[in-house]
Amino acid sequence: TTLVLALGLAVVLTSRIHLLKQEMTRHALLQAQLLGQNCITPLDFGYVADAVDALKKIQADPEVEGACVFGADGKRFASFGKVGTLLPLPDGPKEWVLFEPTSLAVLVPIAHRNQVFGSLLLQTSTARLEAQIVDAKRRFVLFSILMGALSLLLAHFFQKTLTGPILDLASMARQVTEKNDYSLRIESERSDELGVLFDDFNQMLGQIQAQNAALR
Repeated sequence: TTLVLALGLAVVLTSRIHLLKQEMTRHALLQAQLLGQNCITPLDFGYVADAVDALKKIQADPEVEGACVFGADGKRFASFGKVGTLLPLPDGPKEWVLFEPTSLAVLVPIAHRNQVFGSLLLQTSTARLEAQIVDAKRRFVLFSILMGALSLLLAHFFQKTLTGPILDLASMARQVTEKNDYSLRIESERSDELGVLFDDFNQMLGQIQAQNAALR
């Protein structure tokens, strides 16, 4: 049971981390697409300064480290901020996602009405994601400890309330058989189903003892 519980918690943790990464990726792709749309005119007319001005909007998001615009020929057109990942770039208008040790890089095509003007690379810090993952792992460890402690307590409870009395009954039955002594009785102050079972067992021993005495 403990192993199954641990495996279940591990699956939940893995799913949580996967969802966090998916959420960050979707957000970064959306930001890159919006920035790319603002760079269509600068790309079309070759206005590098205007493209840089459009990219400066990433300053509104402290998690975004930098962005870079590439022309339709794949060459860098304009950039702003820190962009450490430039290659490899996919051939054609394709989305591209790469998780690095400290950042997430996404590349999106810049297109309008089936015309591709270039692509935009956005690099975002994964510091907040890593903090969320650490928090999720911490919660996983804490919950595992709590569930393990609860399992031990339940095991002790069942050992004391169910397993122990049943073993006592089995031991008494073995003593009666080995010693052929039907005067033995199992002591119990229980009022539950086990108490009824013990009383029935004692009554059975009493009846057998009385029959033996009558035969003598």
